[in-house]
Order: sequence, then C-alpha cells, then structure tokens
Amino acid sequence: MLRNKQHSRIDPPLGRLMAAGVGCDVRVEVLADLVDSLDLHSFLIDPVYRRRLNDVLSCFSDAEFDSFERLYTRRFTVN
Repeated sequence: MLRNKQHSRIDPPLGRLMAAGVGCDVRVEVLADLVDSLDLHSFLIDPVYRRRLNDVLSCFSDAEFDSFERLYTRRFTVN
C-alpha cells in the first residue's frame, strides 16, 4: 500500500540522482553503485573491498561528498 503520496514506479538509483542535478559524473555513478550493493560482511572481512570503497571516496572533495550524500539520502521516503 502506498503512503505519503509515494509513487508505485521505482526509478533506477542513478536516475533520481541525475534528475536532481548531480550530472553525468562517473564518480557519482560508481559511488552510488557501491553504496547500493554494499555487503557489510565483505566490508568487514575483505581488505580489497574496503580499499576499493576508499579509493572511490578519495576522489570526492568534502563538499562534493556532502552534496552526494544529501541527494542520495533523499531518494527514498522514510515513514
């Protein structure tokens, strides 16, 4: 059941970020994919997994990451 005027159509994760004005930055696409597919077990156990995430995060300035974080967290309505 839909609440709070939620839409039944689910956009791809990147579709909303790009529509929100982030643009076609490959870094945003890679980071969104990593966050969407984050496996906590692999993150804690596998150092290569952590290194890959850290490499992507190091490509962002603080302001760019803050902007990404605000847009990424607004993708879904939390009731």
